Amino acid sequence: NGTLVRITAPGGGGKLWPAVSPDGSHIAWSQDMGDETPELGGENFEIFTSTITGANVRRLTAFVGEDVAPYWISNDLLAWTRDAEDDAEVVVANWPSGANQKVITLDEHGVAHPGNETQPGRSCRPGTVLILSDHEGKTEVYAVDDGRGDSGLLGWVKVASAAADIASAAVRCH
Repeated sequence: NGTLVRITAPGGGGKLWPAVSPDGSHIAWSQDMGDETPELGGENFEIFTSTITGANVRRLTAFVGEDVAPYWISNDLLAWTRDAEDDAEVVVANWPSGANQKVITLDEHGVAHPGNETQPGRSCRPGTVLILSDHEGKTEVYAVDDGRGDSGLLGWVKVASAAADIASAAVRCH
């Protein structure tokens, strides 16, 4: 009907990066918990979820650092960026429990990828998720296994240059 509905409670820290589940029934977002982490200068983002109407708000993460930019891989699998003092990685976990949290971007066949991996997003290849990584010294878009292990990828696949972003790469990631 075009009416705006507040999903998050007013006040508190910033609420950013909203993401709607594939079936449209739930939303995930990052929220600054602020005063819970004075050692970080008050900035501590956590992932929250609720129904699309704002009911059943749940805190999915409890990490000292930043859990940001949630992305729904499926209706029962959620990915996000976890940043601890400028060392970012993409994490995936079961939803709604938050169980089975797994880093999906730190290594490729046992070879560490130093740098930051961020902003999981839509891929056109089943079983994969797109991420930004600067492990080669410049930020580029890669397709990686989405954590379910059924992508058929043997490693990371570069799908776009630094000039691209996740949204534009998603349509070219053959």
